[in-house]
Amino acid sequence: MNAALHPLLTRWALILAAWACLGQPLVAAPPTVKKAVADAQWIWSPAHAKDHVPETACFFRKTFEAPNLNAAVIEVACDDQYELFVNGRSAGAGDDWRLLKSYDIAGLIEPGTNVIAVKAVNNKGDSAGLVVRIKLTTAAGAEVSLVSDASWKSSLKEVRGWQTAGFDDARWVPARVYGPFGPTEPWANQVAGDHGEEGRFLLAADFRVEQVVAPEESGSLIAMAFNEWGEILASREGGPLLLIVDKDRDGLVETVTTYCDQIKSCQGILALNGQVFAVGEGPQGPGFYRLSDDDQDGAAETVTSLFEFKLSVGEHGPHAPILGPDGLIYLVIGNHASVKQ
Repeated sequence: MNAALHPLLTRWALILAAWACLGQPLVAAPPTVKKAVADAQWIWSPAHAKDHVPETACFFRKTFEAPNLNAAVIEVACDDQYELFVNGRSAGAGDDWRLLKSYDIAGLIEPGTNVIAVKAVNNKGDSAGLVVRIKLTTAAGAEVSLVSDASWKSSLKEVRGWQTAGFDDARWVPARVYGPFGPTEPWANQVAGDHGEEGRFLLAADFRVEQVVAPEESGSLIAMAFNEWGEILASREGGPLLLIVDKDRDGLVETVTTYCDQIKSCQGILALNGQVFAVGEGPQGPGFYRLSDDDQDGAAETVTSLFEFKLSVGEHGPHAPILGPDGLIYLVIGNHASVKQ
């Protein structure tokens, strides 16, 4: 181990001040990545189960009240093909489910009652789904989001006038929700927008988002780091520290194992010189721990407490250990925790 690290690991005095007390984060979130405006859902007719949809058409409607608008944009993706209508007028079409295509529909929205109508067609395979996001900007500058969900009406029959706002859809049934846009299989984050979006993210040029492991394998993650061998160390919320690796060396990460179950809910991870330094709930309570995988079998055998914290490890508690340019490890501690002396 780097000799410069030893004094730090035996003294609490080298803790960095709390970011939460400063009123703003030390490092701002990247401006090129942002969350989707709302949680749109993949939907289809309740007459069919997910992944058991025949080759057929399904018709969808969503009515809403709109004030005077400055802007209106709709995004649509469909497995496999769709026709989009706004107040009975054609607004677009697509036949590539991997493309979340956007349309400017401001000229088609009227003050009062409006309807978005979509004819969706499954041309091949057993999977079918429709996802829609609508962003309205009022004349006062307020933003209103509408998304595909169970409030949309659906029908397997095409009836005259179904695309218009005045159509009576009382006999239509609520759409079936398959899951949120982004993680839901078989589409997951394979859907990209025509303005650089990929799944639930807006990306800069030359970047992409891809699913590494399924949510049911990883659970809810709160921190992540790479070790010296390019393997992923990930902290499960309320659970252990995980190791995510490409076990069969085929270039695809697919294996999730437990690296250490003696420390839980790690809020910060640093892999260094074959060891792992982690902030979390450990054998001695909330603290800063050194983990060692002595036999290199992918699981830590030795867990050493370096120092402990007052109060629990949480969102406003101790966080990321970072290796500084001076060879020392620094921690960021929030305003709800302090080091035991």
